[in-house]
Amino acid sequence: MSDPWRKRCPEGHTAVTTRQTGGYYCQTCQARYAGEPHDAAADDAPDAPDVRWSYDVLEAVGMLYRETRDTETAVRARRVSDRPAAFGQTMRKARNRGLVEKVSAATSAGRYRVTETGERVAAQMVPQEAEP
Repeated sequence: MSDPWRKRCPEGHTAVTTRQTGGYYCQTCQARYAGEPHDAAADDAPDAPDVRWSYDVLEAVGMLYRETRDTETAVRARRVSDRPAAFGQTMRKARNRGLVEKVSAATSAGRYRVTETGERVAAQMVPQEAEP
């Protein structure tokens, strides 16, 4: 592909970079995908979306906050994401930044909750529901 506009992620973004280790990275989604970017000039569109390999830390904290809406409720990664392993890895990064905490550390499938710091960050990203 010689034209940069032709390379696209499943969301249609053109800011993609092919990775030497395989797959590609979309700068707009801030996510890694398996396979090759979609060629927008090709007649055949992909049948299924590419597999997402990772989440951005702030995006993942926002997803967790949308699910819980507080700092007390803890949920498992599989309740928030269809890619619980990737989401769990991102939660570990968020925990290192003090944005979330792991509640049940006894098992690998722990429950995560947003810390007060994470809530302040996520509240700026997540639209508040209008009160009646």
